Amino acid sequence: MANKKYGVEIWMPLVVSDLLAETAAMSTAEIGALVLLRMHAWKNRGVIPCDPSKLALVTKMSPGEWAKSAPTVLACWELDGEGYRCQVTDDAIAVAIKNREQKSAAGKAAAAAAAKRMREQKENQRATDDATDNATDDATDDATEGATEWQREGNSASASASTTAPASGHGDVSKVVSKETTVGVPAPAKKSAGAARKTGTRLPEDWQLPKRWGEWALQERSGWTVEHVRGIAATFRDHWIQKVGKDATSLDWEARWRNWIRREPKAGATNRDAKRATREATTRAMYGANDGKPTDDAIDITADSRRVA
Repeated sequence: MANKKYGVEIWMPLVVSDLLAETAAMSTAEIGALVLLRMHAWKNRGVIPCDPSKLALVTKMSPGEWAKSAPTVLACWELDGEGYRCQVTDDAIAVAIKNREQKSAAGKAAAAAAAKRMREQKENQRATDDATDNATDDATDDATEGATEWQREGNSASASASTTAPASGHGDVSKVVSKETTVGVPAPAKKSAGAARKTGTRLPEDWQLPKRWGEWALQERSGWTVEHVRGIAATFRDHWIQKVGKDATSLDWEARWRNWIRREPKAGATNRDAKRATREATTRAMYGANDGKPTDDAIDITADSRRVA
């Protein structure tokens, strides 16, 4: 038991003033012997052997030198069963053990508090994820239900209409978008907590035009039919599904759909008509709406920049 570590044997306090006062009447050899005995006791739970030959070894003295110094050096030591003990050393060991236990208890308390905070954070994160999943499922169900209704209405209208492809050049939409398929909307990508940056997503391969998107296109471009919008949606889907590279993703596919519709020429218009409309819009922006003649509300630009491609 004496050789078993008990946690405070690595260092030993030494109060200089007390040691000088205690060893004032001792020789240099006796002071050294006293310090060596206390270090031995510190390593062995405050006990030193009572065998004179062992004490001579501990103090680095010969048996004769130890016999002469023993009465002075052992004056503050008391014989206690296993060996000699010193009250000064016992008190110092008791203080060291108490400090170690307090630090250990504080460390365990801090670790427990940290573990509790981690559990609470995980529970809060789990609750947030569950709420997000529920909200996403509800939104997707609503959008799918509405889109399915819109597709059903469009199929009913197309059954009684002519089967001729729209003049915009999109071809027979019925070959691209199956009437038996359910129009869906891609579920929004789940955002991780504390994400540092937003990342775009690709258009799902099974994407179908949502009802809300189609209704917006009909309102934005008066004169378009449901079949025409469905044909544009087929082209929109095929274009973005086959596209590769960084431009093939988007943070907001609905916004990209709106821009696609705004750039789309009127139904039946040719590319030449689209270019002419672009030039006319540019001319109106430069000179105002006055048949190409400068007006007071024309934009003031330099001659070098007045060329229109």
